[in-house]
Amino acid sequence: MKTISFDFNSISDLNNFYQAFQKKFGLDAYMANNLDGLWDTLTGIIGLPVRINFKNLNLEKLEKFKHLITLFQEAEKETDNELMFSYFLSN
Repeated sequence: MKTISFDFNSISDLNNFYQAFQKKFGLDAYMANNLDGLWDTLTGIIGLPVRINFKNLNLEKLEKFKHLITLFQEAEKETDNELMFSYFLSN
């Protein structure tokens, strides 16, 4: 299974995340550039199975990116765990 990690030490906002996601998955700039587009991409465009990890989240970023995290958790259920999602808090 392919594993893709996103380091939130270098991701400061949603636009940074979308750009990192597009780069890691080889997508055009118009794809996955908002939450709706990201949902469509996670549930029907990217190759599955895949494991996606969010690293170095702190409590502030956990709150800031809560909608993004929820979307990934829901996509995990929607894909019957073909997309596996985890996030890790830093100190």
